[in-house]
Amino acid sequence: MIEAAMVEGESADNLYQVRRSYIREKRDRLCPTLTANMGVGGHNVPFVRDRWGIRRLSVAEIAQLQGFDDPAGLFPEIPQAERYRLLGNAVCPKLAAIVGERCARVLREELS
Repeated sequence: MIEAAMVEGESADNLYQVRRSYIREKRDRLCPTLTANMGVGGHNVPFVRDRWGIRRLSVAEIAQLQGFDDPAGLFPEIPQAERYRLLGNAVCPKLAAIVGERCARVLREELS
């Protein structure tokens, strides 16, 4: 099913995502929404074709897409499916820092 979608798709370089009953191509090398259920049930999983064939994105690749700079040490001794779930629920660290800094600034202004 994935192979057929990649053959019909705009580019094999794009990311593809397995949905419940079809394959979604994410054009222009954009990443599909990373969801908490991408590690279980076999759907919402992003796939790519590389020199080794068709494969789903690794936990480290998903972490990098979510904005984690050094994913190597994330989630030691946690099952892989759980790592995908955690990353699907994650907020980009840089975005979280921006929002947190803005909230702190507003609170400081209100308390002044």
